[in-house]
This record gives sequence, C-alpha cells and structure tokens, in this order.
Amino acid sequence: MIELMSLNEMNFDERQEMLTTVARALEESSVQASAEGHRAYVENSKSLVFAIQSLAHEMKAEQLDAASVLLQQAMMMILVFRQRNIYPAGAFLH
Repeated sequence: MIELMSLNEMNFDERQEMLTTVARALEESSVQASAEGHRAYVENSKSLVFAIQSLAHEMKAEQLDAASVLLQQAMMMILVFRQRNIYPAGAFLH
C-alpha cells in the first residue's frame, strides 16, 4: 500500500523527486498541447515547470507552502487538459 505524505513529511530527496515528477508530467502535457495548437497552455506550463524545477533544486523549509501550491496548480492544469475532450463538440445538442 502506498503511504500518502505531505511535503512537510517528506525528506529532501522525496520532495525533489515529487517536484521533478510533476514537472515532467506537465512538460509532457505541454508537448501534446503544442502539437494541438494550445499556445496559452504551453506558455503557462513552461512558466510553471520553471518555477517547480527552481524549487526542486534549492527548496528551503520556508518554501514548502509555495511548493505545495505550485504542485496543486500543476496537477490541476494537467487534469483539466487531459479532460478537455471527454465530451465531443455537440454531444449535448439534440
């Protein structure tokens, strides 16, 4: 069973791995967004990836709250992007 931990409960290496994993996932979704022509998503993703990667390499204890917010924002962006085509255009028109 996977144990859920907050950033506060993780050690430095675990936090760094979490931040890096989320940044990579955001980069991957950005590549797909670029191929589909979603420029705004690509630019927002790049900015967020930069912020996350910066924290991953030099995170201090007082930055944990900021890191948590950035991770939440990144995961929400990825989720919304992945769900964008669940309902094809006109699916609800009768």
